[in-house]
Order: sequence, then structure tokens, then C-alpha cells
Amino acid sequence: MYFTEFKNCIRNSGESIRDYACRLQKLYSFAYPTEVGKPVDQAVLRLRETMLMDGFLGGLKPNLRERMGFKDYKNLNDLIKATEKCAAVLSEAKLEKQSVEFVNAISANANTREIRETKNGIELKSVIEQLTQQLSTTMIADQGHEAVNAVATTQTAQLSESKKEIEELKNLLKASNKS
Repeated sequence: MYFTEFKNCIRNSGESIRDYACRLQKLYSFAYPTEVGKPVDQAVLRLRETMLMDGFLGGLKPNLRERMGFKDYKNLNDLIKATEKCAAVLSEAKLEKQSVEFVNAISANANTREIRETKNGIELKSVIEQLTQQLSTTMIADQGHEAVNAVATTQTAQLSESKKEIEELKNLLKASNKS
């Protein structure tokens, strides 16, 4: 039972690297118990250290395991220290990436707002141009009507004058016919 737990032991999310290593060592001691008071051979100690280091690396997340697997470490303690440093660097890089993504998201949001405002401004200018064109057309038509009215008024005045002259001539002609 402990043997299977030791072989399948992985670092839990949020668990510190030291806590994971201690838990792994405890599972190893249950999986491979030694007799109290009996001397342990150096070869057995090296085998124990190698098995713990292999188990430790096997339970790390892939990105951390890949970085730690390139170098040979003297013992588990050196591997733990190096893993803590590497995890800190990866965590810092992840935070920096999130920060950059956040800034980019804000920047993109601001750009989207500026683009929307620019688009609204362009649409507004288009509407203003259309209204100005309609107003110009209406004003030209009104000026045309005024010109026609002015010509008509002038012609009406001329006709009235001509009509008066004709009436005067008629009256003169009638007066001369009576005499």
C-alpha cells in the first residue's frame, strides 16, 4: 500500500516544495522500512537517495520537471534547493507574463474605445455632410423660387404699367373721337 502511494506521489497544487519532499520521504520510510538499530549499508543509502530523487522529480509538474532533469544533483537536499529556486523563477515569470497580458488587455480596451469613438466621429461627420448637402439643395431651390418670384413680380409690374398706358391711350383716343 505505501509502496504504491510512494510511486504515485505527486506534488499537490499549492503545496510547497519542502512539504512535498517531506511527504515523499515519509512515504518512502513506510514503503521501505529499516530495522531500528541495524546498521545501513552505504550502497543502500545511495539507492534510497536515488529513489527519493527520482520520485521527487516524477511528482513535479512537467514544466518544472523538465528544467530540473537536465542536471545531476549530489543529494535530495541539493535537488530540493535548486527546485525551489527554479519554481520561484518560473512563478516570477508567470506573474510578469500575467502583468503584461493585463496591461495589453487594458491597452486593447482603450484602443477599442478610441476606435469606437473615431468611428462614431466619422459617422457623425457623414451625417453632418448629408444634412449640409440637403440644406444647400433646399437653399438653392428657395433662391430659384425667389428669382422666379422676382421676375414674375417685375413682369407683373411692367404689365400693370403697360395696361395703364393702354388705358390712357384708349381714353385719349375716345376723347379725340368725341371731339
